[in-house]
Amino acid sequence: MENTTSSEFSPSYYQRGNVQVWDFIGARGLDFMLSAAFQYIVRAGDKTPDATRDLNKAVAYIDKQILAVENGYRHQPALQMDAFDCHITLNEFVSLFGLSAQRAVALAQILAAAMEQNLPARLLHLRAARDAVVQEIMEVA
Repeated sequence: MENTTSSEFSPSYYQRGNVQVWDFIGARGLDFMLSAAFQYIVRAGDKTPDATRDLNKAVAYIDKQILAVENGYRHQPALQMDAFDCHITLNEFVSLFGLSAQRAVALAQILAAAMEQNLPARLLHLRAARDAVVQEIMEVA
C-alpha cells in the first residue's frame, strides 16, 4: 500500500507544519458532509485563486447536512477518534492555517454541530456555520 502522506495525497493546502486537515477532522469524528464542508472552508483560495468557489461548495455541504438533520439524521462517530494524531485546539488550527475570523466561526459552529445531540440546537449551529461562510463569500468576492 502506498504512503498516503505523500504529496500526491496530501497537497500543501491540506497541511501546515505537521498538521493535516484530515487528521484534525478525524480526531473530532466529523461525518462526511461536515468533513467536506470543513475541508472546503479551510482550503478556500489555496487550491485555486477563487476562494468563493470552495466556499460555495462548503455552503452546499452544510445545506445538505441541514436538510438531513431536519429529516431526523443523527451522526454517531464511528471512528476511534483518539487514533488520529492531532492534539491541537481549534484556535491553534485556525492560527496555523491563517484563517479569517469568519472561517474560524464557521469551523467552530461545525464542530459544535457535530457534538450536539439536540436536533434544534444542532440546526442552530449548522445555520450559524452557513451564515459565517456566506459572510466570508461576500467579503472575498
